[in-house]
Amino acid sequence: MSEKASALRAVSSPDVVERTAADGGPRNNPGTPLELDWLRGVQVNKSAIERRTATLTTRRTVKKAWQAAWLLHAVRCMDLTTLSGDDTPGRVERLCAKARSPVRRDLLADLGVPDLDLKVGAVCVYHQFVKTAVDALRGSGIPVAAVSTGFPAGLSPFEQRVAEIGASVAAGAEEIDIVITRSHVLTQNWPALYEEVRAFRAADDASLGWSFGPTPRKPDIFRFGNTLKGAWGGAFQRLPAEIIELSSWYRHVTCRSPCDEVFC
Repeated sequence: MSEKASALRAVSSPDVVERTAADGGPRNNPGTPLELDWLRGVQVNKSAIERRTATLTTRRTVKKAWQAAWLLHAVRCMDLTTLSGDDTPGRVERLCAKARSPVRRDLLADLGVPDLDLKVGAVCVYHQFVKTAVDALRGSGIPVAAVSTGFPAGLSPFEQRVAEIGASVAAGAEEIDIVITRSHVLTQNWPALYEEVRAFRAADDASLGWSFGPTPRKPDIFRFGNTLKGAWGGAFQRLPAEIIELSSWYRHVTCRSPCDEVFC
């Protein structure tokens, strides 16, 4: 095997993705009690964040075969998503076919890894299409994620938002992407945010991967302090959530490097 192919296989192996779950620890984050003093002490250096993110596109830490290998590894971390109002079963099935084979075989052959078992991390759909996606992905090992709790605004009645979680799990979803009540962040009401996400987790006892994705209509929620407190202090470390994510629903606000830097 060539050095190039060895590098590609080493980095893009599923073991790299799954190694963190192999230590025997619990899959779900049990959460910890809310500590308001910790949250109140959080500070963000806006100038330092903007200076750092300005240099991200000028760096190149890996080259040649290793760069290609990490790009393939990034594919394994992707969630292929369709969340359009005109989604159909056929569109979801086509997305699932792409999830099974995200990179053309001829391109993998050119890279020296023609038989690499490359697939994405998950497929994300509305609840209505969970069963369609589960059927299309059966046997692939690719989990189905469902947006829930009143996506994208999160303003449905609370009881209905909680019920959506159980319905999606019953349909076969293995990950629930929740939407928080953004007013809790805008008004700095961290106890309410804490209790809300605890209620979402208590809605089902299945071993789920959870995402915490505030989906903003107003950029105020993404002031750096709110981003850090709401996503890191308010949820990831203090609440029973496994994953925090910036939704790309409003790309002009969320898909920008300073917000990514604060999240990371």
